Amino acid sequence: MTKAKETIVELIEAKAKKFTDAADEIWATPETRFAVKESVKPFYRILEEEGFSIEKGVANMEHAFVATYGSGKPVIGILAEYDALANLSQVADLGEQKALLEGENGQGCGHNLLGTGALAGAVGIKDYLAQSDLEGTIQLFGCPAEESGYGKAFMDASGESANVVQPSARLYYFIRAPKIEQAKEIYDRVNKVAQGAALMTETELEMTFDSACYNYIPNQSVTTAMYENLQAFGLLGLTEEDQSYAQCYYDTLSAPVKLSLTQRAKAFAPGIDEAEA
Repeated sequence: MTKAKETIVELIEAKAKKFTDAADEIWATPETRFAVKESVKPFYRILEEEGFSIEKGVANMEHAFVATYGSGKPVIGILAEYDALANLSQVADLGEQKALLEGENGQGCGHNLLGTGALAGAVGIKDYLAQSDLEGTIQLFGCPAEESGYGKAFMDASGESANVVQPSARLYYFIRAPKIEQAKEIYDRVNKVAQGAALMTETELEMTFDSACYNYIPNQSVTTAMYENLQAFGLLGLTEEDQSYAQCYYDTLSAPVKLSLTQRAKAFAPGIDEAEA
């Protein structure tokens, strides 16, 4: 590991409690899609404390932001997410599925950790630039609606149902398929079904396209760089107790998921054995 990276790690560790507290705070206020009013607050608070300027409401999304520190090049951008998932409420620090509040939201993909990890990285780089009197710009892009709504697409492009007859009704359809071409075919079919239903019932129909994202496109260069850095950090000095704690969560995964993780690990690093994968 380079001296610069070692220094940044030390700078982040010096403020670790600030970031772990923020992660716990976001866990406690799980919000979905674009309505992440509470989840974004820890980011604003810490970024303001750390001297970042914050542009809020970017790309016409109320809780999206771009925080900037420094000037000149290089310009380093980091993405932070903080939205949760519906119906995934979970008791914290428990190696089995148990809802804290049945039917409520929860951080199923760990954005409370991923987002504050990105925040920690931005602050660490900021501190390094300041400590070393170096020129450069660090930007943290705060993006809601990663799980559904595709907030990143909006940022990139900017630079119910009832069993009784109601006077009006609104439906939201989320269409998924392995490939974008398949999703488009299903989308067109759903539109035709809606149009047919409107004709049969002689009702007015208004359809609004919300958002979409394209097929997953791997970035091998970035993936390789991340892997090399993870190798440099190793297991972060994890004790047997730490690894046993992690194992209890791994054991909750289904056999297909475990197999998929093993296959993915082997595909990236063919030389590793079954136990390492």
